[in-house]
Amino acid sequence: MEATVANTQDMAGRVVLITGAGALPGRGMGRAISQALGRRGAAIVAVDIDPLAAAETAAQLEDEGISSLALEADVTDPSAIRRVKEAALAEFGKVDVLINHAGFGAYNSLTETDDALWDRMLALNLTGPFLMSREFMPHMLERGSGVIICTVSAAGLAGGRAGIGYTAAKHGLVGLIKNIAFVYGSRGIRCVGVAPGYTRSGNAPQIATSDSETAQLLDAVVAAGPRQGTPQELAEAFAFLASDQASYINGTILPVDGGWTAI
Repeated sequence: MEATVANTQDMAGRVVLITGAGALPGRGMGRAISQALGRRGAAIVAVDIDPLAAAETAAQLEDEGISSLALEADVTDPSAIRRVKEAALAEFGKVDVLINHAGFGAYNSLTETDDALWDRMLALNLTGPFLMSREFMPHMLERGSGVIICTVSAAGLAGGRAGIGYTAAKHGLVGLIKNIAFVYGSRGIRCVGVAPGYTRSGNAPQIATSDSETAQLLDAVVAAGPRQGTPQELAEAFAFLASDQASYINGTILPVDGGWTAI
């Protein structure tokens, strides 16, 4: 019983900033991550490009007695990111954990991808985490500690059928994570990634036209059986990696995909 109580408060006193934390339909994963960490004692800075979505997540957290702050920001805009940092530090005085969750998926092939879509895929899925991490790194270095967690994707570990822009960006994100981990690990900073598989979320690809087709596909690629993961299952991985229990895990990409990348 004592271990259970300790685990529920293993983030007490920490401040966690999550991008893509909106709680409107199709954004269940960001909300679930916010709740998982908030229920472990962390204060949450919920950032989303949609201010109503961020506010809804914050309101749900406050209803549970979790300290929270809702902020609007486009993570591809450096000036917006600076405002986020200033607001978060003004409210809580620090940010212990940065979760780069905001992302966007489009499942277009090479010949279906125009310049605008390519640029958008890289901007949101790769440049955004780069800008956020760069903005908060000096603060973490000054404090001598910090954790950065990025939402990768099974598409960042393999090719598969995800869109070319999305796949390329997520592969690049893996490189970003590993470089940050190696360069700043000796100064108290950890940088890791979570690679979801086919999860019941608004960013999941529409890969089949009927339930039977979906079941057949998932049965073929998911070792756990023909089902999708849930946002709550993914959130537990983020909560673990953010905690001191994962203090010796750095530069690692953790697949949470039911065995998708085991094939």
